[in-house]
Amino acid sequence: EADHMGLIYLTEAGYNPSGLRSSSARPLNSRRGTGSNMPTYLSTHPAVEERQNYLADRVASLPKELRDRPEDDVRFKRVQTLIRSQFTDASTALAYFANQEQTPLVLMGQGIAAARINKVKKAAKYFDEALEGAPKDYLILREAGKFHYTKGDTKKAIFLLQKAAVRNPEDLMTLFFYARLLNDKGDAKSAA
Repeated sequence: EADHMGLIYLTEAGYNPSGLRSSSARPLNSRRGTGSNMPTYLSTHPAVEERQNYLADRVASLPKELRDRPEDDVRFKRVQTLIRSQFTDASTALAYFANQEQTPLVLMGQGIAAARINKVKKAAKYFDEALEGAPKDYLILREAGKFHYTKGDTKKAIFLLQKAAVRNPEDLMTLFFYARLLNDKGDAKSAA
């Protein structure tokens, strides 16, 4: 059931479904070293090989346009960066990002994590470098705008959040912070 639902969620999110089968190989490889010879019928989970075969059959039965989707993990990496920088231990996140290629997305992640532990100057530097590398990326614009809003630089925050809203007018987080700024400046009508 988990594999079936995972496949549904994956295809509805726009991803290539073939990746699910290859990701199920990881538990197989880690289980090989355990020496477990328990029969499948005694296990609470089907054998990994059975799950892989099930997934291969399910993927093969999907329409061709779903199976032929390009493998593109850009959105996934963006979400992963946000989660790592916002919800894992900030020092751990900074250590992780320090070992990655310093792309604008990674710099944004470092900025978010540094701000969480009140390293404001470092965070500002990371955000500036991220914006320099990707001045039109709405996510980086939004996160830099949020950062400047929370540190009290409303002029810079409103500039960045306006640009983010133009780039992606459907991003609710951008609109939320932009509305907060407008309200703080006394423009409740525009904020609403």
